[in-house]
Amino acid sequence: MKMKNLVSLAIVFLAILTSCNKNEFIIKGYVYAENPVLAGCTKENPMSGTLCLYAEKQDGTIDTLKFLKYTNNKFEIKGEVDQYKKVFLSVDDDMFAYCIYLQPGTIQGVLHGGDGNDYSILSGTPLQDYYNRYRYIHNTWLGNLKKHEFYVDYGKEINNPKMVKEAKEGLKQNDIDVCESFLKLVKENPTSLVARDQIKIQITSLDTKNLVELEKILQSFDETRDIAEQCATILKARKSINIGQVAPNLTLKLIDGKKVKLHDVKADYKVIDFWASWCKPCRASLPSVKKLYNKYKDKNVQFINISLDENEKAWKRASKKDGIIWMSACDKGFGSESAMSFNVIAIPKMFVLDKNNKFIETNIHANELEEVLNKLIK
Repeated sequence: MKMKNLVSLAIVFLAILTSCNKNEFIIKGYVYAENPVLAGCTKENPMSGTLCLYAEKQDGTIDTLKFLKYTNNKFEIKGEVDQYKKVFLSVDDDMFAYCIYLQPGTIQGVLHGGDGNDYSILSGTPLQDYYNRYRYIHNTWLGNLKKHEFYVDYGKEINNPKMVKEAKEGLKQNDIDVCESFLKLVKENPTSLVARDQIKIQITSLDTKNLVELEKILQSFDETRDIAEQCATILKARKSINIGQVAPNLTLKLIDGKKVKLHDVKADYKVIDFWASWCKPCRASLPSVKKLYNKYKDKNVQFINISLDENEKAWKRASKKDGIIWMSACDKGFGSESAMSFNVIAIPKMFVLDKNNKFIETNIHANELEEVLNKLIK
């Protein structure tokens, strides 16, 4: 009889233990240098530092979930999650954080700091593996983009019109391919946390044909009808972003926490520059933008930077580091009101408005801005 009681107690204890651990998540792996190829970093070349696992609240503030040290390149994070959740994991307080979709289970892989984030890979749970497929599509598009842009520039340099033409055709086809691949992946599970989140991020980059199809798909599910409405907003915006038309009256959330309406900003001309801390071309253009700001700030020209960072901490840190002293605002991601209203599908992207908030320029780069302003201000 005693043996039966012991067995019963063991079964109950095991059931309790299993119940306690059913929500457990584990994230583990190795941390290497920014660029493992250049640094020659291996498991035999140990590193130590800190990791921060955090989530973003709806108000944009950071909710730190775990803060820990790693040694000898190794790390392991344990915790519990009662519902699927999007979090970020940063290495040594770097602004480039790796996105993780938490659910019970084990995620493992390799992390790299800074620019090496492109080499990072964490996988092992259904949600995270699904996200990695979106990431692969984006990285493939980005790699092809860099390749074709190189041949456009090189073709111009060596005066080879055929090369330039083929490279530009490649750029167009690359955009078509990424839209089709993205939509195909969304169709597999449109109501999942990953799909809904990635749609919000990439929604403005879809061409009109695929955006119309996406809207129809999302209208079929209660969980995604709000995103379907965003699709309709973007489609409407694409018909209104033209020279001579009045720009949308955005509500700008400034870096000091204040809010201001775009139309309430008084100036003869407004330069609106969409960027993000993670966008290397954006940050590379900031010195020339700063030079133009100093040249025209006393000539009633207002510069307004709108960051599409989802991580406000990264936006504020990059703004301080790069010396952005003019008006700076943030609206999260390509699915934000600002990006959708201005039909921003890639960054950097600049607009110029007149004193009546009408578009003068709708798609220029920093190296073209001085010529535009010189013509306007004589």
